[in-house]
Order: sequence, then structure tokens, then C-alpha cells
Amino acid sequence: MMLRIIVLLLALSWTARCANLRLEENQGCISSTCQRSSSPFARFSQRMKRSTTSFNDPMYDQQWYLNDKESATMNIKKAWEAGYNGQGVVISVIDVGLQKDHDEFKDRFDQRASYNFIANKDDPTPDPGNVHGCKVGGVAAGQANNNQCGVGIAHAAKIGGITAFANGEDDIHQPAALSHANDYVDIYACAWGPDGVLGNKVGYNLAPGTLENGTKYGRQGKGNIYVFAAGNEGSPPFNDSCTYDGYVTDVNTLAVTNINFNGTPSMKSERCPSILAAAYARDGVQPITDKTHLMPTAVLENKCTDIFSATSAATGVASGIFALVLQANPNLSYRDIQHIVANTSQNSETIAKEGRWFSNGAGFKVSDRYGFGVLDAMAMINRAKNWKNVPRRISCEKEFTTTTVIPADASQLSFDVDFTGQNCNIRHLEHVKLVVNLTYTPRKSLQLDLVSPANTLSHMLMGRNFDITFNDIIMFPTMTLHNWGESSVGRWQIKFSNNGPPPQNPGELRYYKLVLYGTDTLPIQPDIVKTTARPQSTTTRPQSTKKKGNSAVNKNSSLILVSLFSLLAILKSTFV
Repeated sequence: MMLRIIVLLLALSWTARCANLRLEENQGCISSTCQRSSSPFARFSQRMKRSTTSFNDPMYDQQWYLNDKESATMNIKKAWEAGYNGQGVVISVIDVGLQKDHDEFKDRFDQRASYNFIANKDDPTPDPGNVHGCKVGGVAAGQANNNQCGVGIAHAAKIGGITAFANGEDDIHQPAALSHANDYVDIYACAWGPDGVLGNKVGYNLAPGTLENGTKYGRQGKGNIYVFAAGNEGSPPFNDSCTYDGYVTDVNTLAVTNINFNGTPSMKSERCPSILAAAYARDGVQPITDKTHLMPTAVLENKCTDIFSATSAATGVASGIFALVLQANPNLSYRDIQHIVANTSQNSETIAKEGRWFSNGAGFKVSDRYGFGVLDAMAMINRAKNWKNVPRRISCEKEFTTTTVIPADASQLSFDVDFTGQNCNIRHLEHVKLVVNLTYTPRKSLQLDLVSPANTLSHMLMGRNFDITFNDIIMFPTMTLHNWGESSVGRWQIKFSNNGPPPQNPGELRYYKLVLYGTDTLPIQPDIVKTTARPQSTTTRPQSTKKKGNSAVNKNSSLILVSLFSLLAILKSTFV
């Protein structure tokens, strides 16, 4: 009889081990180094709980924007727990360079996504002191569980570096950098912008065709994701606006800004209606001695830093989040990403109190500080898994040549542009672009507004303190996202005003063009069922394993119960 008891006890132990093994196969490991308990019963208990992240990177505890230790969350940790880490996605950082043999990058460094246009060689490693590209790359895709620095958001993505700048900006290399391996690279992280405090943004005129080509033909026709920083000259004395940044206002880019841990705007961040979204990052005006709300990342010589901030850091964050989303659905176009951001971003009361928010004619909450709100990685992934590609984009435009005098106060000058009847029938607007050719001195005083048929106001050009140049504004494009979802039909109004010192001489408007982009059918999506399904591969959408996992639990629980009942029956017959 004792032999029978021993045999059944061994069978019970084997059953528990099998149950534990099947659960691990169904749910997988979250971190790259999963620690297993020596006890089969302990392992079974652990796997019945929700998966959690565990990293040995010494600076991870400081990454408040990732570890959910504060209320400021982009639900990145939840995305990791659901199994999304950027695997199968390629990020290339266009910057001053990237150290390819840094411990944060070397295991996933992608030479195909890299090139040094300054030195005309393959190695993108920068000269000493040029650490900015390493910082962006570390935030977006730094290595996890290597006992160094912190954790990158897309820590399983491939990472490349494109050296396009040296100690200063070098416009000539920008088109080549923005098109390098565009059939292969998914996301270009561009945490820079031309200096426009004193005049027009330089460099952009070299690249608009490059950006359009990338979004049309890059990624095998799905379009490259160009992530640009909104800019850091928004605080006094500059008070600059990203309406003057030709990269931010391009319809082919995704512009991001940063937001403080408590939901307040960063003092340095520039404002404009072209901003798509915000990401939590350290405020650019925090003193280096302030060791709260740090952003650990990589620097040269295989070292780390805990100081990185502003819209550059936000660009790294957004690039990493978009990589997680593309892992969930690699078939998303660059426009799909924008639609998902518009439909999932956080704009709660905590964030909204200082965001200058308003609801547009289609019900979208928008802000010239935060765009559609703070990025939410898990919400984007849940949408992406079942996302139906949006309809093809169409455009309508009207242009006018004139010699209209802009009066000193400019307040009496406005123009109507009528889009009615069959000449334009966009049911769901995306981008609205305004191109102007004018003279106005000093330009810093000129404000240019656009009012849609739904009465949505966008500040297309804002005044800025140091723009005292006498140069004309020549064929300069600016863009708004604040009409997202509205209809194109009706009367649009372009309004001029002066918000500074009166001009030295009357200005003159020579040309203006209004271009509307959107779809003539509504981008209707299927009902979204939020799950925590783990990805099964990097080339197909992840399918829910919940049913399969529950089946395994039920089957193995039945085996355990049968064994327990058998044991109890034997014990009863033995000791009664």
C-alpha cells in the first residue's frame, strides 16, 4: 500500500511540473533573463500571476516614465508585460552619430540602417563629444538586462545610426540621411531641427521631396515613420514657435514635444498646431544638480548619463513607442500611426489643465502644446492589432496670386477660400497646409490664423521675439492638425494680425495657397477588444493566447484534482 502512495505522490509532482511547463510555453517570459524557482509548486504559483517586468539595469529604477512608479505613465510597462519590445522593427537615429560598439547597441546594431555621411564611411561612430545621437538611441532602443545604464523602450528592436551632422548642422547631408535604406528602415528618429530663431528655418528646402518619397515608397510602400522634435526655443527670451520649422510642419512627419512628470508643459518646448503628440521627458530647464525625474541613457566611450531632456528625449521616447506599435502590426502605414495617435492619446484633466485644449468640429481634443495628448503605448497597441488601413488620401487646393497691401495693424486683412460643391469633398480631414509669400518687417510681429468651416482656429504663424530680419517669407509652408476629422466643405478664412510693434513699412501679400488633405470616406475601424495577447511572430499580428492558456490551466487542474481524489481514497481505505 505504501508503494502505491509513493507512486501517486510522484505522479502528482509530475503533473504539477507539466502544468507549470505548459503555462510557461503559453505565456512566455517578459525579460530576457527569466529566473525560475527550484520548486515546481512555486513556479506554478508564479505563472498564475500576471507577468511582470524584471530588469537588472542599474538605472532602471530612475526611469520614472517607464516603471510606473508615478502617475505619469505612457503604459510602456504594460506593453512590455504583454510581450511587446520592438522585435522585428528597425530604428535609425539621424544625428551626430551613434557608437556602434556601445554595450547598449552592439548586440542589435544594424549596419544596413547606418552610414556616416560626414566621413563617407560605414561606421557611424561620432567624434568625441558628440553624444546626442547616442542619447536618443539609448532612450528609444537601449539594451535591457545587460547590467548597464537603463532600459530602452524598444529594447529588442534593431538600431542604426546615420551621421548627418558634425559639430554643427550640415544641411547638404539631410536628404541623403532621410532617404538612406528607406526600403528597410521603419523609423527615423530625428531629434533636431534647423535654427530659425532669427529667420526662416534653413535646410528644409533641400528635403521636402525626400520626405514625400519616403512616405510614399519607403517600407515597401507603407511609408517611413519620420519622428521629429518640435523644438526647444519656446521659453523667454526667444519665445520661438515650431510654425517656422519646415520639418515639423511637413505633412510627412510626426512631430512630438515633451511634457513634465506632473502634466505641465515644459518651459522650453515650442508651440504650434503641427504637433502630433507629447511624451513624458525631463524638463529642459531643470538644473543638472536636480537629481529628480532623470532620464538615463547612453553616451560615448561605453558610458551612461542620467541627464537627457526636452523634445530630443521625447523624440527617443516616441520612436521607441512607435516601434512597439509596429511590432503589433507591421502593416501600418505612417498615416495609420497618426490616426491611432489621434484616437488613443491621453488628454485627461491632469494633463489638460495647462494644455490650452479645445475640441474641434469633429470632437477631437487638440492643443498647440501637446497635439492630441500624451502617447499611450498599450492603447496604441490594442488599436493596432485589429487596425484596418485607412482609405487612400486625397487632396484639394486653391492658390491665389495677389499684390495686397498688409496694413500696419494687419487686423483688417482677411481672405475667404471656398471649398463647396464638387470641387472638394473630403469627409475626414487630416492635414491642412497653408503656403504664403509675403513681406512684413519686423516679421516677429506678424500672426497668421486659419479658421475652418467648423469654426476651428489654428495659429499658422505666431510671433517670436528675435525675428527682426528684413527677409521676405517666400513660399513658406505651415500646417495644422487641428482640423482632424472635420469636413472640408465650406468657407475657410485666412486672417492677418499684428501682435507686436507696428511694422516699419506696410507689408505685402503676393501669394497664398490652401491645401487640404484627407479621405473622401470615413476611416471606420472595427470594434476594439482590448487583450494582453503576446506576439507570436514579428511578421503577423499577435493573436490572443487567452483561450489556449485557460484550456491548459483547466486540463492540468483536472489532472491535479484526479490525482488528489485518488490519493484521498487510498488514505481513507488505509487509515479507517
